[in-house]
Amino acid sequence: MNDPSHVRHDTSWPARLLRLVALAAFAVAVPLVAAQLSAQTAKPAAVPLPYKSTDMSMGVVNCANSLCHGSVKPIKDSNVLQTEYVTWSRVDKHARAYTVLFDQRSLTIEKNFKGLSGGKDRHPEEDALCLNCHVSPRFGTTPRHERFSLIDGVGCEACHGAAENWLRGTNKKKVRLEALG
Repeated sequence: MNDPSHVRHDTSWPARLLRLVALAAFAVAVPLVAAQLSAQTAKPAAVPLPYKSTDMSMGVVNCANSLCHGSVKPIKDSNVLQTEYVTWSRVDKHARAYTVLFDQRSLTIEKNFKGLSGGKDRHPEEDALCLNCHVSPRFGTTPRHERFSLIDGVGCEACHGAAENWLRGTNKKKVRLEALG
């Protein structure tokens, strides 16, 4: 009785058609399920660390509007406070990191570091080694938008990465990169 040769199969055309449709559905479903599982387990593309990014630095002025990070009070239902620019510009010493390069202390540091004798050759505000810390890592190799300003010191992009592609992705908030020029 357990011998499969004794099992009677319905050979009518509706039964064969039903088996064919079921087989076709199975043949389509298996690759779709496999692709879905593969997509769920696939690792996202690696995003380079900020200091390795080749994107353009836009400058803190582009993050300072009240729809972005320049609000004077936290914005309700936002996953960030959106007061970051105001806090950075009023309280954070990083906002003044570039201006200290004009102080006597910075001039002395550069003189001692480079073994300079005269004062006229001391320009820490132009020295790439100084600017790599007092403005942005990889200062000399990172492309900068015309609105990027050294006077801003160590801005958002020094740690969070260049904002070029971030601004392109904020069209929902009507912040348009094209409007920046």
